[in-house]
Amino acid sequence: METKLQGVLNSEIQSGSNANVPIEPVRAAFPALTRAPGFIFFDNAAGTQVPQIVLDAVNHHLLECNVQRGGRYAKSREVDATILRARRSVADLVNARDSSEIAFGMNATSFIRLVSLAIAQTIGKRNEIVVTDMDHEANVATWLALERNGARFLWWKVRDDGNLHVDDLIPLVSSKTRLVACTLASNAIGSIVDVAAAAKVAHAAGAEIFLDAVHYGPHGLIDVQAFDCGYLVCSGYKKLRLAPLSTKTSPEWMPQYVILKRSLRADPRKRCQGGFVCNRRSKPSEATKNRCRSKCFAS
Repeated sequence: METKLQGVLNSEIQSGSNANVPIEPVRAAFPALTRAPGFIFFDNAAGTQVPQIVLDAVNHHLLECNVQRGGRYAKSREVDATILRARRSVADLVNARDSSEIAFGMNATSFIRLVSLAIAQTIGKRNEIVVTDMDHEANVATWLALERNGARFLWWKVRDDGNLHVDDLIPLVSSKTRLVACTLASNAIGSIVDVAAAAKVAHAAGAEIFLDAVHYGPHGLIDVQAFDCGYLVCSGYKKLRLAPLSTKTSPEWMPQYVILKRSLRADPRKRCQGGFVCNRRSKPSEATKNRCRSKCFAS
Protein backbone atom coordinates (compact mmCIF):
# COMPACT_ATOMS: atom_id res chain seq x y z
CA MET A 1 0.00 0.00 0.00
CA GLU A 2 2.86 2.36 0.82
CA THR A 3 4.22 1.92 -2.69
CA LYS A 4 0.85 2.66 -4.25
CA LEU A 5 0.38 5.71 -2.04
CA GLN A 6 3.74 7.08 -3.09
CA GLY A 7 2.57 6.92 -6.68
CA VAL A 8 -0.63 8.69 -5.74
CA LEU A 9 1.06 11.49 -3.82
CA ASN A 10 3.64 12.10 -6.53
CA SER A 11 1.69 14.30 -8.90
CA GLU A 12 1.77 13.54 -12.58
CA ILE A 13 2.60 17.19 -13.14
CA GLN A 14 6.38 17.22 -13.00
CA SER A 15 8.42 20.33 -12.30
CA GLY A 16 10.29 21.84 -15.18
CA SER A 17 9.70 23.85 -18.31
CA ASN A 18 6.12 24.36 -19.44
CA ALA A 19 7.20 25.60 -22.85
CA ASN A 20 5.45 22.69 -24.57
CA VAL A 21 2.16 23.13 -22.72
CA PRO A 22 -0.50 24.57 -25.08
CA ILE A 23 -1.48 27.21 -22.52
CA GLU A 24 -3.53 29.45 -24.82
CA PRO A 25 -6.16 26.78 -25.66
CA VAL A 26 -6.36 25.99 -21.96
CA ARG A 27 -6.93 29.64 -21.04
CA ALA A 28 -9.46 29.99 -23.83
CA ALA A 29 -11.61 27.31 -22.16
CA PHE A 30 -12.19 29.71 -19.24
CA PRO A 31 -14.45 32.61 -20.27
CA ALA A 32 -13.48 34.74 -17.26
CA LEU A 33 -9.88 34.83 -18.47
CA THR A 34 -10.85 36.28 -21.83
CA ARG A 35 -12.64 39.29 -20.37
CA ALA A 36 -11.07 42.72 -20.63
CA PRO A 37 -9.06 43.89 -18.88
CA GLY A 38 -6.99 40.74 -18.52
CA PHE A 39 -6.01 39.59 -15.06
CA ILE A 40 -3.96 36.96 -13.27
CA PHE A 41 -6.00 34.90 -10.81
CA PHE A 42 -4.15 34.45 -7.52
CA ASP A 43 -7.18 33.82 -5.28
CA ASN A 44 -7.16 30.08 -5.91
CA ALA A 45 -7.62 29.28 -2.22
CA ALA A 46 -11.14 30.67 -2.50
CA GLY A 47 -11.96 28.49 -5.50
CA THR A 48 -11.16 28.20 -9.20
CA GLN A 49 -12.37 29.86 -12.35
CA VAL A 50 -14.94 27.82 -14.27
CA PRO A 51 -14.47 26.37 -17.78
CA GLN A 52 -17.14 26.81 -20.45
CA ILE A 53 -18.14 23.15 -20.31
CA VAL A 54 -19.31 23.59 -16.71
CA LEU A 55 -21.26 26.74 -17.57
CA ASP A 56 -22.89 24.86 -20.44
CA ALA A 57 -23.94 22.05 -18.10
CA VAL A 58 -25.47 24.53 -15.65
CA ASN A 59 -27.30 26.36 -18.44
CA HIS A 60 -28.65 23.07 -19.77
CA HIS A 61 -29.99 22.16 -16.36
CA LEU A 62 -31.61 25.55 -15.76
CA LEU A 63 -33.18 25.65 -19.21
CA GLU A 64 -34.16 22.02 -19.65
CA CYS A 65 -34.40 20.32 -16.25
CA ASN A 66 -34.93 22.95 -13.56
CA VAL A 67 -37.26 20.71 -11.56
CA GLN A 68 -37.33 18.84 -8.27
CA ARG A 69 -35.55 15.49 -8.25
CA GLY A 70 -37.10 12.25 -7.08
CA GLY A 71 -40.27 12.59 -9.13
CA ARG A 72 -41.87 10.14 -11.55
CA TYR A 73 -42.04 12.47 -14.54
CA ALA A 74 -39.45 12.63 -17.33
CA LYS A 75 -37.67 15.85 -16.39
CA SER A 76 -37.24 14.77 -12.79
CA ARG A 77 -35.96 11.36 -13.87
CA GLU A 78 -33.40 13.09 -16.07
CA VAL A 79 -32.14 15.04 -13.06
CA ASP A 80 -31.82 11.80 -11.10
CA ALA A 81 -29.89 10.25 -13.98
CA THR A 82 -27.54 13.25 -14.10
CA ILE A 83 -26.79 12.92 -10.39
CA LEU A 84 -26.18 9.19 -10.80
CA ARG A 85 -23.72 9.85 -13.64
CA ALA A 86 -21.99 12.49 -11.53
CA ARG A 87 -21.67 10.08 -8.63
CA ARG A 88 -20.13 7.46 -10.90
CA SER A 89 -17.71 10.01 -12.35
CA VAL A 90 -16.56 11.11 -8.90
CA ALA A 91 -16.20 7.47 -7.84
CA ASP A 92 -13.87 6.91 -10.80
CA LEU A 93 -11.99 10.12 -10.03
CA VAL A 94 -11.20 9.13 -6.44
CA ASN A 95 -11.04 5.36 -7.04
CA ALA A 96 -13.93 4.50 -4.74
CA ARG A 97 -14.95 0.86 -4.57
CA ASP A 98 -18.49 1.73 -5.60
CA SER A 99 -20.38 4.85 -6.66
CA SER A 100 -22.76 4.39 -3.73
CA GLU A 101 -19.92 5.55 -1.48
CA ILE A 102 -20.24 9.06 -2.93
CA ALA A 103 -22.56 11.71 -1.48
CA PHE A 104 -22.99 15.32 -2.60
CA GLY A 105 -23.74 18.25 -0.31
CA MET A 106 -23.34 21.95 0.30
CA ASN A 107 -19.71 22.15 1.46
CA ALA A 108 -16.92 20.20 3.11
CA THR A 109 -17.39 21.88 6.50
CA SER A 110 -21.04 20.89 6.72
CA PHE A 111 -20.14 17.33 5.77
CA ILE A 112 -17.53 17.19 8.54
CA ARG A 113 -20.23 18.37 10.92
CA LEU A 114 -22.70 15.76 9.68
CA VAL A 115 -20.24 12.93 10.12
CA SER A 116 -19.24 14.26 13.54
CA LEU A 117 -22.88 14.19 14.66
CA ALA A 118 -23.11 10.56 13.57
CA ILE A 119 -19.85 9.73 15.36
CA ALA A 120 -21.19 11.45 18.48
CA GLN A 121 -24.00 8.91 18.65
CA THR A 122 -21.51 6.03 18.76
CA ILE A 123 -19.18 7.38 21.44
CA GLY A 124 -18.92 4.96 24.32
CA LYS A 125 -15.80 3.42 25.78
CA ARG A 126 -14.06 4.50 22.59
CA ASN A 127 -14.37 8.21 23.33
CA GLU A 128 -11.00 9.55 22.21
CA ILE A 129 -10.56 11.53 18.99
CA VAL A 130 -7.15 12.50 17.63
CA VAL A 131 -6.95 15.94 15.97
CA THR A 132 -3.97 17.84 14.61
CA ASP A 133 -2.59 21.34 14.88
CA MET A 134 -1.95 21.41 11.13
CA ASP A 135 -5.55 21.04 10.00
CA HIS A 136 -7.97 23.68 8.84
CA GLU A 137 -10.20 24.86 11.67
CA ALA A 138 -13.16 23.05 10.11
CA ASN A 139 -11.51 19.69 10.79
CA VAL A 140 -10.62 20.64 14.37
CA ALA A 141 -13.36 22.73 15.98
CA THR A 142 -16.05 20.46 14.56
CA TRP A 143 -14.65 17.52 16.50
CA LEU A 144 -13.89 19.54 19.63
CA ALA A 145 -17.60 20.36 19.77
CA LEU A 146 -18.21 16.71 20.67
CA GLU A 147 -16.81 17.27 24.15
CA ARG A 148 -20.40 17.69 25.34
CA ASN A 149 -21.02 14.15 24.07
CA GLY A 150 -18.25 12.75 26.23
CA ALA A 151 -15.42 12.87 23.69
CA ARG A 152 -11.81 13.38 24.80
CA PHE A 153 -9.13 14.76 22.52
CA LEU A 154 -5.48 14.08 21.88
CA TRP A 155 -3.32 16.32 19.71
CA TRP A 156 -1.11 15.01 16.93
CA LYS A 157 1.33 17.90 16.63
CA VAL A 158 3.46 19.21 13.80
CA ARG A 159 7.22 18.87 14.10
CA ASP A 160 9.70 21.63 13.38
CA ASP A 161 9.97 20.42 9.77
CA GLY A 162 6.36 21.49 9.21
CA ASN A 163 4.80 18.05 8.89
CA LEU A 164 2.95 15.39 10.85
CA HIS A 165 4.91 12.21 11.51
CA VAL A 166 3.24 8.86 12.03
CA ASP A 167 5.73 7.97 14.77
CA ASP A 168 4.10 10.73 16.84
CA LEU A 169 0.62 9.30 16.19
CA ILE A 170 1.40 5.80 17.44
CA PRO A 171 1.47 6.63 21.18
CA LEU A 172 -1.76 8.64 20.86
CA VAL A 173 -3.99 5.77 19.73
CA SER A 174 -5.30 3.01 21.93
CA SER A 175 -8.34 0.83 22.52
CA LYS A 176 -10.13 4.06 23.49
CA THR A 177 -9.55 5.76 20.12
CA ARG A 178 -12.71 6.28 18.09
CA LEU A 179 -11.33 8.40 15.23
CA VAL A 180 -8.23 10.07 13.83
CA ALA A 181 -9.05 13.30 11.96
CA CYS A 182 -6.32 14.76 9.77
CA THR A 183 -5.65 16.54 6.54
CA LEU A 184 -4.03 15.26 3.38
CA ALA A 185 -2.21 18.56 2.84
CA SER A 186 -1.80 21.67 4.95
CA ASN A 187 -3.87 24.62 3.75
CA ALA A 188 -1.13 26.96 5.03
CA ILE A 189 2.22 25.48 4.03
CA GLY A 190 1.32 22.60 1.72
CA SER A 191 2.88 19.77 3.74
CA ILE A 192 1.59 16.38 2.55
CA VAL A 193 0.74 13.83 5.21
CA ASP A 194 1.39 10.10 4.87
CA VAL A 195 -2.27 9.29 5.43
CA ALA A 196 -2.01 5.62 4.44
CA ALA A 197 0.48 5.07 7.24
CA ALA A 198 -1.77 7.01 9.61
CA ALA A 199 -4.72 4.85 8.57
CA LYS A 200 -2.71 1.71 9.25
CA VAL A 201 -1.98 2.93 12.78
CA ALA A 202 -5.61 3.90 13.40
CA HIS A 203 -6.99 0.62 12.08
CA ALA A 204 -4.53 -1.41 14.13
CA ALA A 205 -6.16 0.12 17.21
CA GLY A 206 -9.66 -0.51 15.86
CA ALA A 207 -10.24 3.18 15.08
CA GLU A 208 -11.36 4.98 11.92
CA ILE A 209 -9.69 7.79 10.02
CA PHE A 210 -11.32 10.91 8.57
CA LEU A 211 -9.45 12.81 5.85
CA ASP A 212 -9.83 16.42 4.75
CA ALA A 213 -8.75 16.52 1.09
CA VAL A 214 -9.99 20.04 0.31
CA HIS A 215 -6.51 21.51 -0.03
CA TYR A 216 -4.87 18.46 -1.57
CA GLY A 217 -7.54 17.72 -4.16
CA PRO A 218 -6.69 20.47 -6.67
CA HIS A 219 -3.01 19.45 -6.76
CA GLY A 220 -2.82 15.66 -6.46
CA LEU A 221 -4.60 12.43 -7.28
CA ILE A 222 -7.03 11.12 -4.67
CA ASP A 223 -7.17 7.35 -4.23
CA VAL A 224 -9.41 6.45 -1.30
CA GLN A 225 -8.55 2.77 -1.54
CA ALA A 226 -4.83 3.52 -1.30
CA PHE A 227 -5.47 5.93 1.55
CA ASP A 228 -7.65 3.26 3.21
CA CYS A 229 -9.81 5.94 4.80
CA GLY A 230 -13.24 5.60 6.32
CA TYR A 231 -14.29 9.11 5.29
CA LEU A 232 -12.90 11.75 2.96
CA VAL A 233 -14.26 15.20 2.11
CA CYS A 234 -13.33 17.36 -0.86
CA SER A 235 -14.61 20.58 -2.42
CA GLY A 236 -15.43 20.58 -6.12
CA TYR A 237 -15.46 24.37 -6.38
CA LYS A 238 -11.70 24.31 -5.89
CA LYS A 239 -11.46 21.92 -8.85
CA LEU A 240 -13.01 23.86 -11.76
CA ARG A 241 -16.65 23.57 -10.69
CA LEU A 242 -19.15 26.13 -9.50
CA ALA A 243 -19.51 27.10 -5.88
CA PRO A 244 -22.93 26.48 -4.33
CA LEU A 245 -25.39 29.07 -5.62
CA SER A 246 -28.55 27.90 -3.96
CA THR A 247 -29.97 25.48 -1.44
CA LYS A 248 -32.05 23.95 -4.19
CA THR A 249 -31.17 20.34 -4.95
CA SER A 250 -29.77 20.68 -8.43
CA PRO A 251 -26.88 18.53 -9.63
CA GLU A 252 -24.76 21.20 -11.25
CA TRP A 253 -24.25 23.35 -8.18
CA MET A 254 -23.62 20.75 -5.52
CA PRO A 255 -19.87 20.34 -6.04
CA GLN A 256 -18.91 19.15 -2.56
CA TYR A 257 -18.63 15.46 -1.97
CA VAL A 258 -17.77 12.99 0.73
CA ILE A 259 -16.63 9.39 0.58
CA LEU A 260 -18.63 7.44 3.14
CA LYS A 261 -17.48 4.30 4.89
CA ARG A 262 -18.92 1.23 3.18
CA SER A 263 -21.22 0.37 6.08
CA LEU A 264 -23.08 3.62 5.48
CA ARG A 265 -23.81 2.94 1.84
CA ALA A 266 -27.43 3.05 0.83
CA ASP A 267 -29.53 2.86 -2.28
CA PRO A 268 -28.27 5.99 -4.13
CA ARG A 269 -31.76 6.61 -5.52
CA LYS A 270 -32.96 7.10 -1.96
CA ARG A 271 -30.07 9.05 -0.50
CA CYS A 272 -30.64 12.58 0.75
CA GLN A 273 -28.72 15.22 -1.22
CA GLY A 274 -30.17 18.22 0.57
CA GLY A 275 -27.23 18.98 2.82
CA PHE A 276 -27.82 16.39 5.53
CA VAL A 277 -27.66 12.63 5.91
CA CYS A 278 -30.41 10.46 7.29
CA ASN A 279 -30.35 6.80 8.21
CA ARG A 280 -33.24 5.05 6.47
CA ARG A 281 -32.71 1.90 8.52
CA SER A 282 -34.29 3.71 11.46
CA LYS A 283 -37.78 5.16 11.46
CA PRO A 284 -37.52 8.87 10.54
CA SER A 285 -39.32 11.56 12.46
CA GLU A 286 -41.94 13.73 10.78
CA ALA A 287 -39.52 16.67 11.00
CA THR A 288 -36.89 14.68 9.11
CA LYS A 289 -39.42 13.74 6.45
CA ASN A 290 -40.39 17.37 6.01
CA ARG A 291 -36.75 18.50 5.71
CA CYS A 292 -35.79 15.82 3.21
CA ARG A 293 -35.62 17.59 -0.14
CA SER A 294 -35.02 14.36 -2.07
CA LYS A 295 -38.36 12.93 -0.84
CA CYS A 296 -36.69 9.59 -0.18
CA PHE A 297 -39.36 8.60 2.32
CA ALA A 298 -42.17 8.96 -0.19
CA SER A 299 -41.88 5.37 -1.39
